[in-house]
Amino acid sequence: MKAWDEIISHGVTQSRYDKTLRAVWIMGALTTAVEMGFQRPVAGQEITWLRDNKDRFTTLAEEGDEDMQQLLLELRTRDDFAAVSGNDDVVR
Repeated sequence: MKAWDEIISHGVTQSRYDKTLRAVWIMGALTTAVEMGFQRPVAGQEITWLRDNKDRFTTLAEEGDEDMQQLLLELRTRDDFAAVSGNDDVVR
């Protein structure tokens, strides 16, 4: 990541999320990848993964990460994510 920071951001950013390497996708035979510092969920375990990482998503959103803010909005409003925080919390 140091090379990315030196070449792309030149050490100058408006926030720590500007011009940062946001995703690493590992394709092929490897079954895991790292995205934004989170190990991707195992297929079929997405809801558990979302529950387990929700506190960290919330922290990042509160720090100004727009991707995490959007994720939390979707977790609150989409029926298919109701199981993350309980059916009563979903805004309809």
